[in-house]
Order: sequence, then C-alpha cells, then structure tokens
Amino acid sequence: MHELEWSPEEEWHELRRRLWQRRRITAAWVAVLAAFLGLVAGLATSESFRCHVIYLEGPRRDVLAVVKNLLSDLGPVSTLWCPRGDLATRAKMCLAVEKVQVRRLSRHELQIIVVPREPAAAISAPNHPDAWMLADRTGMVYERVQRCPPGLVRLRAFPTPTLGVGSPLPAEANAVLADVLGGIQDGGAPFTTIDFAQPANVVGFLKDGTKVKIGALDNLRRKLALAGWTWAAARNKNLQPAYVDVRIPSRPTFLPRAGMRPSSPAVQEASPEHRGSLTPA
Repeated sequence: MHELEWSPEEEWHELRRRLWQRRRITAAWVAVLAAFLGLVAGLATSESFRCHVIYLEGPRRDVLAVVKNLLSDLGPVSTLWCPRGDLATRAKMCLAVEKVQVRRLSRHELQIIVVPREPAAAISAPNHPDAWMLADRTGMVYERVQRCPPGLVRLRAFPTPTLGVGSPLPAEANAVLADVLGGIQDGGAPFTTIDFAQPANVVGFLKDGTKVKIGALDNLRRKLALAGWTWAAARNKNLQPAYVDVRIPSRPTFLPRAGMRPSSPAVQEASPEHRGSLTPA
C-alpha cells in the first residue's frame, strides 16, 4: 500500500470543486422553487381560483351592510391564496365588529362570518345626557344610537372627561363601568338607568320603578350589589319598595310604597346562600 499525500495545490482545487458543486445544487433548488412558486402564483391569479361570491353572515343586517361597503373595492380575490388578514382588517373598520372568520367554501366562494360586539351599557356624556352611545364590557365605545336596546342599562351623564365613538373609555371611567356591571351582576337588580348627573348624589331606577339612592361613587360595586339584595329581600316579604337607600353601605334601607305595611328599617347584607339564589334579570 502506498500512502498518497495531497499537495497544497491539489487540496485547493478539491475545495473549489466542492464549493462550486454546492453552488450548483443550491441554484438548482432555487430554480425549482421559483418555478413551483410561479406555477402556484399563476394558479392563484387564474380564473380557476378567482372568487366570484363572498357570503356575509351575522346576526345584525345593519353591520353586514357596513362590512359589505368596506369590502366593495377589494378587487380580484383568490381563494387559493385567500387574503384572510386583509379581509378581516377591512371588516373590523366597522367599529361594531368584534371578530371576523373567513372560510373558503369552494374555488369560487368565500364565507365571512361577522361577530358584532355585545353592548354592555348605553352611555351618555355629561354635556349631552340624552345622546346615547353603546359600549362593550372592555369599555370600547363603538356605536351611536337613537334608541337604547331593550334590557340594557343606561348610564346617564357618565363621569368621563372624554366620550366619543371609536375610542375606549379612559382608565378611571372604565373602572367605574366595571364596578357598575359587576355590582348589577352580583346583586341581580333589574336596573334600567343610573344617573350620574350629580356625582355626589348618584341615583338609579329599577324596571319596576323603584328608585335607588346610591350617593357618591365610593364602594360603587358593593352599593349596587346591596341594592339588588335589599330589593330582593323586600319583595320576598311581599313589599314593593318606593326606594332603596344604599348611600351608607353598612346600613342599607328601603321604604315600602304607600298602602303597604312598614318593614324593618334596615335590611342587612344578604348571606352567601341568599346571594346564590338570586338570578340577574
């Protein structure tokens, strides 16, 4: 056996040969990939995968009409390379839209499911107390309405320095909204309106006409919950309250309407068992 030794020149030529071989392989893969992408792009832009119909689905026809207008100038759309992000972004330009789902039904059909925002409260600004705007639970103010949806609590002259469609509530106002929604849910009273026109003397009204004296904004969530428990306790005694007073949370009281027998002047906070039996209206 003879041992072969590489001279520096032969080693250099071998390295060059391997380098050029790797380059040729890379170039071949790039060419194949480019051809494949060109083929896919050609198919995507061809009539074979051209979208002819977009079906809009959702529970609100007015919101679907707005989304339809927003999508009207899209131009040609491919169902092979469906621009889901662009479609969703355009649809969400309608502030009443919370979520968008885009699905391909066939080579020529797309389906867009539009999920609208759920209103948590109708809010009016202190300087325009009767101009209502809808806000969801996150504090996003997204729609101006002439009439408030039935069953929705109205927060009149809501304490916020800025209030307008298309922007979330400021942090402090959003915290007040969270306390209002949480207190109503905890207490279960069917509030229709809470009037913040006098910040030191906030009042609310229930569906049956009962007035709720809330007072200042401190302990707001607890006060609203107490109002619900006190109202429920009065009704369990077959009494219809004229008003419920929770301005002092440690001493919630109610006054029966005229013609009804008087009750105990104070109703203590309901026990956990009582709370669990309440069903929010």
